[in-house]
Amino acid sequence: MCDFEELKSALTYSKENNLVKQFGVCNMNKAYIELFNKKTGFNFVINQLEFSITSTQLIDDILNMNTNDDLANDKSGEALIYCHLNNISLQAWSFLKISLSEGIL
Repeated sequence: MCDFEELKSALTYSKENNLVKQFGVCNMNKAYIELFNKKTGFNFVINQLEFSITSTQLIDDILNMNTNDDLANDKSGEALIYCHLNNISLQAWSFLKISLSEGIL
């Protein structure tokens, strides 16, 4: 996992020395965000998640809810809803992902 005391020390140093204004995470579900918030004492205000025209798992489980489709499985860990409920901004990574093998240009 990670050494939370070391992480908390680094975050504290960065904040106290005005090196950063806010902290964020990448690809974390609600349980991990809560864990990091609790163990460090900092609130993470951004969650960077993969989302593109070819990578829609972030919303697949919502759009396909109550269907027999495999996309209805909770692959996102409810990250989208959790972030909205807790005022955590979303930032897409790989939003311009192009897959030549899938024939998408």
